[in-house]
Amino acid sequence: MNTIQATPGKRPIVMTIFCMIGFIGVIPWIGMIFSGVHHTVGRWYLAYLIIVGTVGLICLLGFWKMKKWAFYTYISLARSEEHTSEL
Repeated sequence: MNTIQATPGKRPIVMTIFCMIGFIGVIPWIGMIFSGVHHTVGRWYLAYLIIVGTVGLICLLGFWKMKKWAFYTYISLARSEEHTSEL
């Protein structure tokens, strides 16, 4: 019987690509914080950008290290962003 087993400590290529795209996406996020675009949305938006961006970056670092908590935290973050977009 052939079974496929994951190699411990080996990150799948898909995860590497996902993380690289995420790390590149941090650049526009930093630009949004310093651009002043948050003034057009509301006073709360700057704090929202900083919190969501920081948690997202921490999740990406967790993905890079293949931590299970990063997946659950990222899903929770996506759900909270979904509810925030309704405001």
